[in-house]
Formats: sequence, structure tokens, C-alpha cells
Amino acid sequence: MRLDGAERREVRFDLKDYAQIDHGYASTIHKSQGVTVDRAHVLATEGLDRHAAYVGMSRHRETLAVHYGGDDFKDRDQLVRTLGRERAKDTTLDYPRQYDRTFAERRGTEPAVPIGSEIVVERPGPGSSDRRAFANFKLRPGPERGTFANFKPRAPAAATERAAPKPIQLDRPGREALVRGVRDYTRAFEDVVRMHDKRLPVLPHQDAALKRAAQDLAKISPEGARDLHTALSRNPDLARGVERPGGLDQALKAMTYEGRVRADPSLRADRFVGDWKTLGAQRDALKGWEHTEARKAVESRMKTMAQGLGRDAELYALLDGRRRDLGLAIGSGLERGRNLTTELTRTLSRGLGEHTHEVLRGIGLSDEEIALARAKGVI
Repeated sequence: MRLDGAERREVRFDLKDYAQIDHGYASTIHKSQGVTVDRAHVLATEGLDRHAAYVGMSRHRETLAVHYGGDDFKDRDQLVRTLGRERAKDTTLDYPRQYDRTFAERRGTEPAVPIGSEIVVERPGPGSSDRRAFANFKLRPGPERGTFANFKPRAPAAATERAAPKPIQLDRPGREALVRGVRDYTRAFEDVVRMHDKRLPVLPHQDAALKRAAQDLAKISPEGARDLHTALSRNPDLARGVERPGGLDQALKAMTYEGRVRADPSLRADRFVGDWKTLGAQRDALKGWEHTEARKAVESRMKTMAQGLGRDAELYALLDGRRRDLGLAIGSGLERGRNLTTELTRTLSRGLGEHTHEVLRGIGLSDEEIALARAKGVI
């Protein structure tokens, strides 16, 4: 065993004398709290007191040995007095302010800074004049003005004005390219949807065609593919009717409107409330264990909507003031301050109990078994 220190001395012993040592640990008394070993050896020093001695001498299961050096303790009586002394854990807060130096001396240290302040502030005498910069300055009393005295909110745009989509302004070659891009993307989208409806995997050439059409459309309108995808997802009939007269114009208008929704938080809030109510009605209609999978699918869509609010601060702020429209009760100020996403998600979990009994009956459990499971907290 090599010892610490500049000399790096080594201690060697024969295994025949120490053959029963499995593991050995060296630790401070503070670090050994909560540790239990078979045999303990405690090295006493001048810094110990009753508390530290108790900790060090209560770590063993079988035997204990206390060691001390003659350079620290002149005899056994001094060792006993040191290990038996009571030493409170005091701080500077335990002493009056004027005894800071006494505390420092008791601990063997000196204050880092002199006691008392050395800052001197010159104050004018009774007969001297105060020549500070604003000595004779007096504010003129004026009318009280509120915090928002000069605030003039902008008049909100009418709903019809906000909702009316603006046509895309392009020259003839640009419009022809846009029409071609919308037609190609819509056809590729329809092929992918047809495969999903048949529960078949999307073929590689179909996926490549959709990506290529999105890239071509993005060259004309950077967000065109995104807006068109949203429009087609919300109304699949647009994709199926693009080849009919007027179908392509409807797809173009829907794409333009989705761009307005993407840019207008008020339109996004109206859509969120409408979609939430629609999905909530579908969920309430899917009662019974036979509709469990369909109900879970609707609840998953609603949960995704609620969690998506964290990525849209403007939408969140508007919906936070429309809690009643979302079916959330308006109670105390504490309830109004709760996280909107958490509250919406919680409404989904509350509804699970309405269908639990029917689901358990559907898998063969009796009313008595269900009641017993509820009593035990299993469900």
C-alpha cells in the first residue's frame, strides 16, 4: 500500500497475516455517515467533538478500534475530554454585531474587512447653502395621467375582410407554372391518399412524385406546398375534384385561404375552437366498448392539438381568453391561471371514466369484479 505524501512511502504485509480482508475503505467521518462496516478503525484528532466521535464510533458491526497520536494528545484523559466535548454549530448570526471580532477570534480567524464603515458623507452645516444640481428644482403639478393615457388600439378588421382570401398576383407565365404545380401536387397527393384508404403501403415512386411536386411548387410559392397540403387534408374532395371544371380554381382558393389562416392568429383560434368542438362531439358519440379504438383515435387527435399550443404563443394567448368556448369552466383566479394545454388534456382524461365500466364489461368482467377492482384502486 502506497501512502500519500512527498516521500511516497510503501507499507507491505504478508497475506498469511491479513488473509481475511475483503475490502478496505478510508474515509472522513463526515463522509462515513450512513455507512456500516464489519470492523472500524477511527483515527482521533484535535478537531473531533462529541458528535463526530459518535458518528465515527458507530459505523461497525463487530469490532472498533480508536487510534490517536501522542503529538495530538499528551495522555488518555485529554483524548477523553476532546471526544466528549459539546461544540455547538454556531454562525455569525448567533452573535450581536459588535461581537463580530470576538466570533472571528473564537474561530481562529480575523475579519476580512475592518469592523465599521470607512465611507464618510459630507453633510452641509446649518448655515451653509445646499448647492446640489437639483437643490431648488420643483416639479409643476399637472393632471394625473394613467399608464395607458396615450394608447390607442387599432380597430380590428372585420371578420369578412379577414376571412376573404386574396388572389395570388402573378404574371401569365407565373400563373401557368402555379396552376401546373398545384395540379401535379394534387394528383400526387390523391395517389398517396388512395393507398392509405386501401391500407396499402405507399409505393416509392408515389412518395418521390409527391416530394418532387412539393419542391416544384415551393419554387413559385415558398409555403405553397404546405398550405395546399393542409387544404387537401382538411377537404379531400378538393383532390378528387381537381380534374372537374372549376376544381382547380377551388384548390387554388383553398391554398390561398390556408396561407391567410397561417398568418392570422385570430383565424387560427377560430379554427382550433371549431375543430375541438367537432372532435369532442365525435368522441362523445363513440360510447361503448365496441368503439374503444375509434374513440382513442379521436382523443389522440385532440391531445395532439392541445400539446401543439406550446409551439404557437399567439394562438395560445387568444385561446386562453376563450376557455368557455373550449368547454372549460371559468372558476376562481387560480383556475384561470392554470396552463391551458394541461386543462385541455385533463378534460380528455376525465372522460375516460365514463367508458371504463362498459369496456370492462365488454372483456367479460362482472359488476362485482369491477367494483372490487375500483375499491382496491386497480382501476
